[in-house]
This record gives sequence, C-alpha cells and structure tokens, in this order.
Amino acid sequence: MLRLILLITLKLIIAQEMCGEFSDLSQNVFPWIAVLKSTVNKTKDGSDKFICGSSIISKQFSISAGHCIQSKGSFYKRNPKEIYLLASINDLKHTENAQKILISEIFVHFDWNHKIESYDGDLALLKFNQNLHFNEHVKPICLWHNQTILADKGTVISFTDPEEDEPGYYNDEHDPNHNFPKRFIMPIRSECIKSQPRFKSIASNRTFCAGGFNSVRCLEVGNSGSSIAVKIENKFYLRGIVSASFIDFA
Repeated sequence: MLRLILLITLKLIIAQEMCGEFSDLSQNVFPWIAVLKSTVNKTKDGSDKFICGSSIISKQFSISAGHCIQSKGSFYKRNPKEIYLLASINDLKHTENAQKILISEIFVHFDWNHKIESYDGDLALLKFNQNLHFNEHVKPICLWHNQTILADKGTVISFTDPEEDEPGYYNDEHDPNHNFPKRFIMPIRSECIKSQPRFKSIASNRTFCAGGFNSVRCLEVGNSGSSIAVKIENKFYLRGIVSASFIDFA
C-alpha cells in the first residue's frame, strides 16, 4: 500500500509542473475538464449516456464525485469496465477528436456512505488503463496546497446533462448550448451551515458551500463531479468537487 501511495504521489508531482494552465478563457477551454460516460446506460438515441464531470490531475488519474459511482440510496456501484473518460472535449455532440480513455480502477473515498443523507467523503479517483497524452488541450489542474486559505470565489466549468435540460426544471426554456461547457463564477461560503441550517444534513466539517442561496441561475444537472477551481496568479487550483445541493422551485 505504501509503495502505491508513493508511486501515485510521484506521478502527481511530475504532472503538477505543467498544471492549471488554460487555453482560452473566453471559450471556457480548460484542458483539465473531462466527462465520464457509461457504456451500459444509454440516451434516447442509443448513444452512451453522460454520467458526470471529472477533472484530470495526472496522466493516469482524474477525480470526480463519489455519488457519480454509487448514488445515494442505491446499492449499485458502477464497474470500471462500464465507464470511460473523454478528454480534450468542448462539444458533447462532436467527440471524434477527443481522447477516449478506459478506466481500470475506481477508488471511492472510504468515508462515502450511500446509505445516509450526508455527502461527506463524496470523492472518487479514477485510474486510466493507459496514459493520457498531454498537449495544449489536455493538461492537469493544480492540486490545492494551501490549507489555511479558503478563497472567496471559485470557478466551475462543466457540461450539463442534455437529457435533463427540460423547461421548468432548471431553466425556463431549453438551453440550445447544453452541449458546450458553461462557466459559473461562484462565491465560496465557509459558514453556509449557519446561514442555511438545512445544509447541515448533507455537509460536514470537510465541505464548503459555493454559490448564492437565492440566485435564480445556479448549477445544473450534470455539474456533479466537476471541479471548483481557484485562480492564483496564472494557474487554476482544485479547491473542491461539485457534490450536492438543494433545489428550490418558486
């Protein structure tokens, strides 16, 4: 076990030398952004179903949410053989130029418990069966190293599940751009439990909240597993993973 941990750590250190660099901020082109798809679950047109977002942290690993692998209240846990990752993707409809990587192992955080309401430990590491090819469009996000600073805002870049884009659910009308990544600039709130007591049931002392409690437009279905990144100087650092929220219908 120690050997495995040291090997993973060494690979992450090497990958971090070129981490957090972005290609085109105006077009939401962030090279660590990836999506997870299922070969078992299908869309209405028979194609592989979008599962969640994921973030590349090295040539062999990405990180996502634990509930993307095992949902709350479900005893079904996804098998690595039924999931693959798409990197270098900026359009869910056109993925022919994306890097498709199969998953060999999934490590869900040992504190993730699908039987209870809390989302503590909602993390999963996915190991690839081969190395990603790093280039201008595929690079890792930097890992957070400053434990004393929470930051006041974060950036979420992610796709929205096209099949969940229904009028009256999150938007007033169908979003014609749901196949493209969206960028959310969200305030980070370290004491959200005090402001909104209902978050106490799903949060823990290792989680934080982001976004406006009364905002009309917030995160959408499909954002789960995506990174909350904080920009420091000219690099983006992984500060958290999109996990859970409450939905208010006015």
